[in-house]
Amino acid sequence: VIGSTQSNFMVNIVGPSYPAGAQLPIVSGTQVITGLLNGVYTLTEPSPDAGWTATYTAGGISSSTNAVVTLTNVITVTPFTVNQITGTVYSDYNENGNFDRTTTFSETGVLSATAKAYNTTGTLVGTAQTDANGRFTMTLSSPNNVGPFRVEFTDLPTGYEPSRASTGTQNGSSVQFVNSAAQASGLYFGVNAPCDYCQSSPNLATTYMVAGHQITNTNATTRPSTKILVSFPYNPSATIGEAMASQIGTAYGLAYQRQTKTVFAGAYMKRHAGFGPGGPGAIYSVRPGVDGVRGTADDVISTFLKLDSASYFGAGSFGIDPHPTTTEDLANSPYNWFHDSASIDKVGKMGFGDVDMSDDDTEIYAINMFDRALYHIPVGIPAVAPAKSAIITTSVPINLPNTGAKALASGSSSNQHQTCAAADVRPFGLGSYQGKVYVGLVCSAFSTQLAANLRAYVYAFDPATNTFDTAPAMEFPLNYTRTGNFTQTWKPWMDTFSTIAASTATDGNATFTNYPQPMLSDIVFDHGQMVMGFRDRGGDQLGKYAGDTGSGAPGNYYYYAASGDILRACRNANGGWTVENDGTCGGVTTTGTSSTNAGPGGGEYYLGDRAPGSSGTAHVESSQGSMAQVAGLPEVIMNAIDAVSLNSGGLQWLNNTTGLQTDNYTVYQSTAPAGAPASPTTSGTPDSTFGKSGGIGDIEALCDPAPIEIGNRVWYDVN
Repeated sequence: VIGSTQSNFMVNIVGPSYPAGAQLPIVSGTQVITGLLNGVYTLTEPSPDAGWTATYTAGGISSSTNAVVTLTNVITVTPFTVNQITGTVYSDYNENGNFDRTTTFSETGVLSATAKAYNTTGTLVGTAQTDANGRFTMTLSSPNNVGPFRVEFTDLPTGYEPSRASTGTQNGSSVQFVNSAAQASGLYFGVNAPCDYCQSSPNLATTYMVAGHQITNTNATTRPSTKILVSFPYNPSATIGEAMASQIGTAYGLAYQRQTKTVFAGAYMKRHAGFGPGGPGAIYSVRPGVDGVRGTADDVISTFLKLDSASYFGAGSFGIDPHPTTTEDLANSPYNWFHDSASIDKVGKMGFGDVDMSDDDTEIYAINMFDRALYHIPVGIPAVAPAKSAIITTSVPINLPNTGAKALASGSSSNQHQTCAAADVRPFGLGSYQGKVYVGLVCSAFSTQLAANLRAYVYAFDPATNTFDTAPAMEFPLNYTRTGNFTQTWKPWMDTFSTIAASTATDGNATFTNYPQPMLSDIVFDHGQMVMGFRDRGGDQLGKYAGDTGSGAPGNYYYYAASGDILRACRNANGGWTVENDGTCGGVTTTGTSSTNAGPGGGEYYLGDRAPGSSGTAHVESSQGSMAQVAGLPEVIMNAIDAVSLNSGGLQWLNNTTGLQTDNYTVYQSTAPAGAPASPTTSGTPDSTFGKSGGIGDIEALCDPAPIEIGNRVWYDVN
């Protein structure tokens, strides 16, 4: 303080060392206050005399006559020169702050993120975008190559946010500082979409299906109490029963709300297996009670939505229930459920297809297979049934292109499949990726009965505008060769029982048959590559040791061996996807070469898609059409017939790099009849579960919500 020497200069100081404030006398000259805690200090001159001039200095940084000063950790950087700044932006799926790349857990780079470098004057000196591996190289030239630098990361994919920086050694915040030449090489920025996070070993949930009336069974009185929504650890062990047949009925599509641990299940149309209490337009909810444990007595299970009620879209909006109203078991008079004669043509055409949860846990997406529309249902957290006016329905595209057929010679007989009849378009599967919802459809070829018409399509849907893209994200033919005793090439959809049930083989008890009809029933993503599950419609039209579409006492028994498929599609240069060919996808070739005759181009990428052991030579396509993929883990999980043993339904784990099966698990084991059934009451004939006849529903990984880290780097911008 320089000025009058007649009196002391009084200063009031408030800050971390003086939270209540203090008045300090300062005489002419220099007064040093030491031992102050870091933080912000406000100094006030109560009544300075004329002629005084005060300069406040903190930690070597002059703030002139500004009386608000900050004591902090001052960083002094020696200038340096570099020609490049490099780094990686990656998806930190497990949010541990490290770029994991092992055979058991692999994270991937983020494409097209932007890195910008600024010098000490705030001038932008360099910009770079990340490549497909998440790497960027920023080239600097004189005079803009003199550091230190501030690097900022922007333009993340939709839904992505910075990962936790406090837990690992290979992550910084969205603003990072390069204070030496060594630091200019190898910056890391971990990001993640919260929907991609999962704990190290989540439980899996699925449904299986039981025969007959789901609410009441006069002969098999305990059947409605069968817990058909089940869960079990990722490394499977004991199964946990969660919801009974009488509570949710036959269900396929599943969605999971992480924040409330709620599983939603959509009603599904399967011959010989009835609907639940809400009918064909119902979505059910299943969540733990106050104990927070799944599968206990206080679980909360309810009909969450009944969309074909008068309060919503009205009776028949999801189709009219064609099942019998009687309550006898399949094996008992009057044998209405044994035949279920009015249901064979309704499979894939009514009720719900796939059901998925939005990335932010606030909306349900569901396919109505009756009106062929995507239902966009806002539910909030915790989920509450919305008003009808809040639900947005969008019809799926029905004027489908057929790019592959346009090169055919005009007038040729096969040229009939250049377009798909609008009535033959059948939606089912759902998947989500980077802010878009993907819908799977097939051209069923029902109207033409030409295998050349069979084709798969995936369309992207934008939830922000509730519109589908005008062109498909991908399309490809389904008339590729598939061989095996109970695995035939895909066939056009068929509703005539005698055609579907034409004898393939017999075990002395029943006619075994296979007439595979494709339904694109699920879509998941592995490091940006698309994996599609195809369900065999025939498995839901026929059953296990069940009857024809006649009436009365059984004459013949029929056992359908379902044969779905799992196909991989990889990113191409146009930003879309290209389906696997001869066991190769995205430059990766598995052991499923052309000799297998099981996939597009002859080979099959996922060669492990088959029943193990002795049945594997017959059931070379064991998939039932649903899948789960936990981001970062090396395998996709699919539902399968004979997953472990004969006459069963379960799950199989397939490695995404080798295509081979790495694990399997039985969800249900059907019984096999002993000897030819002399009467419909012969033990195990028919069965309560569906054996090889498509008895497993969707699969959901029960992942926890992503962890939250609040904070970023805070610095004193000296200059």
